[in-house]
Amino acid sequence: RQLTRGRLVYEKMNYQGFHGNYQGGDGGFMSPGVGSPAIDSSQKKKNRSQTLLPITAAIFHKAEYNSTEDVFRHDDIDIHQVTIVGVIREVQEAATNISYKIDDMTGDLVSVRKWIDAEDPSDNLKRSECREDTYVRVVGNMKSFNDGQMRSVMAFSLVPIKDFDEISFHFLDVIYANLSLKKAPNLSIANNNTDAPLNRFSNDPLGGGFNDAGLTGNNKVVFNYISACTAEQGISIMELKQKTKNIGEVQLRNSLEWLSNEGHIYSTIDDDHFRSTSN
Repeated sequence: RQLTRGRLVYEKMNYQGFHGNYQGGDGGFMSPGVGSPAIDSSQKKKNRSQTLLPITAAIFHKAEYNSTEDVFRHDDIDIHQVTIVGVIREVQEAATNISYKIDDMTGDLVSVRKWIDAEDPSDNLKRSECREDTYVRVVGNMKSFNDGQMRSVMAFSLVPIKDFDEISFHFLDVIYANLSLKKAPNLSIANNNTDAPLNRFSNDPLGGGFNDAGLTGNNKVVFNYISACTAEQGISIMELKQKTKNIGEVQLRNSLEWLSNEGHIYSTIDDDHFRSTSN
């Protein structure tokens, strides 16, 4: 977690943040394509929807739903994968899922739903830690029901907050991205960092030691390489191409798209760098 030479990157996916009494505006997020190579508009739209966006409850409720394209938009930016920090106000358990109401003091409560993973032995412990009045960070996909009349976040990560600096980090992230979009939309902030990360890979990704989420084939190979990367900005497509020469670029990009849509990975500093949601 750091501000590095004009860009903000996440320290890890399992954020350890907290909620505070923030009364700021609704914020925004990074301009699509910032620091990315030139691609056509249809590819931009696809990649943009796979980018993890820091939002507030105000953005969650103010985003407009386009029923034709089945997408939410705020400030002309598509919203798909999001992260939000807040305190749990309500918990309702069902047989297959748990519904939460999250409060970040910027708007109405945010509806969050997370499926129960009966095959994960640690899932009971994780659920027991996320009760009323617990501060959490939620990461998931923003979904619409009843043609946009109802909305919620389908969470694939919901973790308790332990670091009381995380609230500042989260809202700075929202504000920073909003300012980048409004004041410097053409600034390539993603390429301003020259710090070379050390010890990028902690293990041999093909030798086990990672939770491959039951994946198979190319998806498993690509996911394991991404999970093995410990760099804050994640692993780039260029690096993945070098490590997966037997897969081919088309199959590689198909795997990246599938893994992103399924919530296994997310893009970081631009649309060509990825991290695992399990890291």
